[in-house]
Amino acid sequence: MRFELIFAIAFDIASRCTAEVEFEEGVSQVIFYKDDIMHLFVYNENHKSGNISVCFEASPETLTPRCPEGYAELYVSIKRSQKVLTFDITRDSRILDDVDNVIEGELQFRDDGSIEVVVEEQPDLITVSIANAHVFDPKKSVEITRQKCKKRLYWIIFGVCVVAVLMIIGFTVGICCCYKRRTRTHTLTEENQSVLPQNDKPSVSGPSVSGPSMSTKAATPEEQVQLLSVKPYSPAFNG
Repeated sequence: MRFELIFAIAFDIASRCTAEVEFEEGVSQVIFYKDDIMHLFVYNENHKSGNISVCFEASPETLTPRCPEGYAELYVSIKRSQKVLTFDITRDSRILDDVDNVIEGELQFRDDGSIEVVVEEQPDLITVSIANAHVFDPKKSVEITRQKCKKRLYWIIFGVCVVAVLMIIGFTVGICCCYKRRTRTHTLTEENQSVLPQNDKPSVSGPSVSGPSMSTKAATPEEQVQLLSVKPYSPAFNG
């Protein structure tokens, strides 16, 4: 029991640091919470005994002994020894880990997720609160929704701008790469043409005349005698 009490007090302190709605007898409040479970606390620091009737908005035909018509009811009897009572209520009207207490009727949340709660019976010096909730304000809710929409729109615009900038950078880099490649190819072609020798042009020569080779060697005396002994042919001597 002491361990459960310490755990409940520690959880209560942590819950108070985040958000909490405290109720007064007969004063209804429209609350809103994002969790799936409503954490309802009953504080009996002065060791009082008594009964508490907590009413939750329900369907119009709901009838309970102590709550107004159209409200579900949680009725709890408190003993002097009970300093802190914790009720974890789900959105389908169940109380977790509690077999002694039940909710008569079914909770009915509004379209915006809010629900009206009122404490019809509450002894003096006993406090009832919901730790993970805040009082619902439609104006603030609309303003918060608008701010969220604006933030999402800003992020969408920012993302589109980033994508556009990246596309422009990629397009520019691609053009520069293509231009550099074409310039380099043209430069290499000019360099190859300038390296070719000037005498590589085909030479034009006339046809070679083949004939017997003429020797410049001097004739021997015998050959000179033979040449002198040969007379030239003349048609006059054949007549």
